[in-house]
Amino acid sequence: TQFSRWYSQAGTPKVTSKGTWDAAKGTWTLTLTQTVPPTPGQRTKERSLVRVVTALLGKDGKRVPLVVDGVARGTETVLELTKNEQQFVFSGLKEAPVPSLLRGFSAPIHLETDDDERALLFRLAHDDDAFNRVEAGQELFLRHLLANVATIQSGKAPAAPSAQLVDAVKTALSTALTGGDPALFALALSVPGLDVIGDRLPWADYSSAYQAREHLVTALATALSGLIGEVDAHLSKTLDGAAYRFAPDDVGRRSLRNVMVAWRSRLPDGEKYVLAHHQRAGSMTDTQSAL
Repeated sequence: TQFSRWYSQAGTPKVTSKGTWDAAKGTWTLTLTQTVPPTPGQRTKERSLVRVVTALLGKDGKRVPLVVDGVARGTETVLELTKNEQQFVFSGLKEAPVPSLLRGFSAPIHLETDDDERALLFRLAHDDDAFNRVEAGQELFLRHLLANVATIQSGKAPAAPSAQLVDAVKTALSTALTGGDPALFALALSVPGLDVIGDRLPWADYSSAYQAREHLVTALATALSGLIGEVDAHLSKTLDGAAYRFAPDDVGRRSLRNVMVAWRSRLPDGEKYVLAHHQRAGSMTDTQSAL
């Protein structure tokens, strides 16, 4: 009955999460709160059943065993949010964990967390859930971009990305050389476009947003130029000279390689990379990206 409300009432639920660490007890308490904003014809909303697939990450980046409200649940579990607010107590922990919530986009909600930059950086670099890696990367980029938009509006030069952000991007990109879904790496490492940045601004200052975005892409490309070249070459081993296939793995490789080419285009000798990419293009996707 409660789950069926997904089909009978309009609006996207908003779920907020807050984590509290108790070092003395070795417990981490997760508080989840759900609200659904009113929509035309439905001002009052009833609670839905929200599935929040959850894992906790240790400092080594691996999932830790879960004991939730006294019950062992492996290293990944489904938390069922059925009330306006619920608490889930994770016990038997040796250190404060980094939460990995809504794994695999387990419910179509807006999730608002209390994650600080440290947690986002950690998830971008280490989370084994691709959805959370994408979300962490996009939020980190947006926070940096929005801060620089304000800096540019004040008449100052934009700030360089922090060493921690560059290191997290480097770690994530290095993982693309050894495995994982290249399509999701492409999403995680794509700097948000002007439309996304504009949605987060109080007014649409696209000139400042453009300057902030170009500055960030150029800074990342400069700092990671060697690794970007390695990833490009790694992907090209499979793509160059092969017949075009509209298959998920090839689409992912093309997507990630086009991100790498876009970054390399910001380097002083970037034009040669773009021209070479245009000449090797085996699909309209590559040709369009180069152009």
